[in-house]
Amino acid sequence: MPFIRRFGNWCFNRAVRVICGLKLKDSQSGMWVFRRSVLEKINPQHNNMPFSEEIKILAAKNKDIAFAEKPIPYAARTGNSKLVPWKHGWMNLKFLFQLRGRLEDKGPDWLTIGGLAIVLLIYILLSLYKINTPFIHVTDDVAGANGVAAINLNHYGWFNLKFGFFDRWGAVGLPYTHHPQFFLLPTTVFYAIFGVSEATTRLGLLFCMIVGLTLFYFALFKISHRRSFTFLTTLIFALLPGMIYYGRSFELTVFTIPTALISFSLLVFYARGNPKRRSLYFILFWLSVVVGGLFAWFYYLFAAALWVFILLFRAGRKIPARKYLLIFIPITLVGLFAFNLLHFYILKGPSFLTDLRGAYGIRTDSSIPFSNWLKTIVVDRGELNYTWLFLITAGLGLIWFLVDYFSRHIPEDFGWLFVWLIAPLAVAWRFYQWITHPFGVIVFAPAVAIFSAYLLYRLYQLIRPLGLVVAGVVIIVGAYLSWQNLNFFYNQFIILGDRDIKLLKELAPTIDDGQLCLGDNQFGLGYNGIVEWYLRKRLGDDPQACSLALLFRVGVTQDFVDQQTTYYSAAGFNAVRTCGDFWCLLEKTPHSKIIQ
Repeated sequence: MPFIRRFGNWCFNRAVRVICGLKLKDSQSGMWVFRRSVLEKINPQHNNMPFSEEIKILAAKNKDIAFAEKPIPYAARTGNSKLVPWKHGWMNLKFLFQLRGRLEDKGPDWLTIGGLAIVLLIYILLSLYKINTPFIHVTDDVAGANGVAAINLNHYGWFNLKFGFFDRWGAVGLPYTHHPQFFLLPTTVFYAIFGVSEATTRLGLLFCMIVGLTLFYFALFKISHRRSFTFLTTLIFALLPGMIYYGRSFELTVFTIPTALISFSLLVFYARGNPKRRSLYFILFWLSVVVGGLFAWFYYLFAAALWVFILLFRAGRKIPARKYLLIFIPITLVGLFAFNLLHFYILKGPSFLTDLRGAYGIRTDSSIPFSNWLKTIVVDRGELNYTWLFLITAGLGLIWFLVDYFSRHIPEDFGWLFVWLIAPLAVAWRFYQWITHPFGVIVFAPAVAIFSAYLLYRLYQLIRPLGLVVAGVVIIVGAYLSWQNLNFFYNQFIILGDRDIKLLKELAPTIDDGQLCLGDNQFGLGYNGIVEWYLRKRLGDDPQACSLALLFRVGVTQDFVDQQTTYYSAAGFNAVRTCGDFWCLLEKTPHSKIIQ
């Protein structure tokens, strides 16, 4: 047998095992012996080369037929062969996928599972890149504060702190009540099991993202029944630089994405999954709604988008217990909102309401001119978080999807995907100012992945195999651009330097609570969390009572530096002990001198 055919046979034996769950030694052999009665039991249908593999696979998978492979003598053929390796190889491979749908005993769907394994491997490897880096990047100020709150929960006990978000070391002062508090729990558990470190701080959100992405993968397959579309969507999602960077950042609002993915997927399983497990999926769906409502405010808009889908879309009208869902999703969300407010009241008293209103007002401020707002979220934030290539493919894919859906060229189950368009648009419309934050556009991540994949999937359908080449080029170039953006995130998107963290680590064993004060900054960032996370000490509030102070010298104007040094000089800080990359450490000495 020529090498190319021997290699082809080996490949097809593996393909039969993966696609049809059947281990054969020679799936392409053209010699068979069988009783005539076998034909009535298997009913082979193909009239070309795939007939050879079809008759063996159907017989081997039929429990009423005895099947075995026996060695036969094989020699070079005399005369011309009718086999055209590439043409018939492609024909046989396509037929294997068609045949799988006819099999009752399909075996494990190794192809689908393998696709998920590839997606998760890529996402996990990219997310673990520099996961141990110090808290010096954008949003790490939030990670530090959240980390302190998680340490406090473990140290003082969840019930003793009433599950509160205390972002000052030692759980001193009033809790932070702008957001639901329970998103702290995954990281708190990781701290308890693996210890406190930069990596474990980031693992809580990353774990939730992996669970959400896994369920989303199978939900997409239930909706589309297309492995290519499912694989492309989740692969692009895993390559988006914003989802890699912020997906392990411990940024509280990013918990919206995994909790929404989980609820969406469980509802799909309930509506389109195995009827025998429907009750289980129904219970898990409601549990996911509770968790989402206790983790993040923006989750409520994604749950509301599910409600709109159930109410208005054709596929939504076919969901079992539709009326029950339409009634109880709003009731549950209102109840969860009320529970969060009650939690805030228990933690902070009636003053929480004024604080919450102020925070809400800032995030909904619509004074930004629309043209500037649109440029910020699409060009600036969008390109950084998604790359220009995936933004363009998502835009084109969305147009194509809308045309196909409303002209009914695709199955109505694709209407489920509108959830990922309705929810982020609602977030952008309502939280006009918040969406302009560096990570604000992250709520569009599933939509960018879905509609980018839809464009590639439809091109593949229309212009095979050229569409496959186009998809490969887009993925490769997109991955390269994503890596370039990640390089920016990790090497330029910084708010502190390595020397600043080194200074904190050297200070930690030498100072007590309240001994160090932290100067102001012009970034609008809260560095208190980072400082207290590394020191494991509480910062001082009064320069008169502190003996050390950190003042910023980089990223601030000279006038601001002069103002800060004058203020701290008046409090007795008259010497510079050492400097890091962004700040200097001042101390009080018996001899007065001007700070330079």
